[in-house]
Amino acid sequence: MKLSTALIHRHNIKDPSGAVMSPLIMATTFERNEDQLTMPQGYLYSRYDNPNKNALEHKIAEMEGGAACISFASGLAAATAIFQSLKSGDHIVMADDTYFSMRTIVHTLYAGFGLSYTLADFTNPGDLRQAIQPNTKLLDGIALQSFDQSNRYRSHCGNSQGVWLYNRGG
Repeated sequence: MKLSTALIHRHNIKDPSGAVMSPLIMATTFERNEDQLTMPQGYLYSRYDNPNKNALEHKIAEMEGGAACISFASGLAAATAIFQSLKSGDHIVMADDTYFSMRTIVHTLYAGFGLSYTLADFTNPGDLRQAIQPNTKLLDGIALQSFDQSNRYRSHCGNSQGVWLYNRGG
């Protein structure tokens, strides 16, 4: 089955009406068990997780051939989560054409938390290798699939350019 066909048929929300398209779940809170701590369907609050977000993340993970996916409402929310996962003293290599506001936030906010960064030309493997330091923990840029297969670094890329399906094919 081609990827495009598989994405239509997998990870859909099952609706008791038999609707072919997944319904849009508009609830903000979900049913709790009697203990008031656990949820029978696993959903607590729609901003944290909901059936539509869950289906989206599964489809994107499948598109990218990844084990999992986390979606955010904005690029800044995604970047904040990623940068906050780093520790004081960690180093980031960022593409020299990184969105200016993101570069400003790393320079002004996260530098105060002990993160450092280097800008590199991600189209030049030599420049990228030279920017990596012993404390580098994150490569922040697009289309890094072929750069480092050792899994020594975390890497991420935004989907502003819609790279996933085009890089994987299908």
